[in-house]
Amino acid sequence: RAAPAFCSTKPRACSGGSAIYPTGRRRWLPWRSSNPGRAEALALSIDNQFAQLLALNLVMRVVAESEPARTLALAIRAEDLAGSLAELADPDEATDTGEFEADSLAMIAQTVAAIDPGRGRDLADRAEAVARGIGDPYYQATQAGSLASLATVVARADPDRASALFDRAENAFLAIDDPAESAVGLAWVAWMEVRAGICLDRAPVLFDQAEQLAGSVSDPDDRIWVLGSLAIAVAGVAPNRGRDLYE
Repeated sequence: RAAPAFCSTKPRACSGGSAIYPTGRRRWLPWRSSNPGRAEALALSIDNQFAQLLALNLVMRVVAESEPARTLALAIRAEDLAGSLAELADPDEATDTGEFEADSLAMIAQTVAAIDPGRGRDLADRAEAVARGIGDPYYQATQAGSLASLATVVARADPDRASALFDRAENAFLAIDDPAESAVGLAWVAWMEVRAGICLDRAPVLFDQAEQLAGSVSDPDDRIWVLGSLAIAVAGVAPNRGRDLYE
């Protein structure tokens, strides 16, 4: 499924009708509105609270620069939703609700940190604690992705902590048995390291490892997903290499 700046999870988790990404795509794009007030109203009108949370995060990103006060107010509502994810979870689905809470808090922290660094760090602390507590191996990729996203939040204020978070994310992706998940995760961690200005010497190594893992993916659909994801990630820092992967 798509994350704010990161996506490691296979398309199977992005299918319509899930708890997080329900069907009804016309109502699912409030952030495309040119009117922030209408976008916020559309987000708040979404009945599925998981979907509402993601929509709020995306609206926050749209208005963060122009309307910081509105962004912080939306963040409070989003935090409340994120904190209640365990109660909102569908009991018929085998989910580790920490995955959703950690991912959501990481998204909120990324946006809020640019407006209120202290609050952003507090949210990052909460998200890290939740991410570390995810025990279901099925969500290992999301746990690693959340840690990498958090590293970008704290990179400017605490480079050492960011480096440690990136290191944990790298190791988590390397430990995943599925080469497709592992390859895409490593590529996006490398991309985030470059964008954050942290661990720059590790990024080329991670891209190499990701390409090697991609070569071992046998399923045709997974291979298309992996190579496409790698091309996008690599192109962000090495356009020529990304173009070669795409072709």
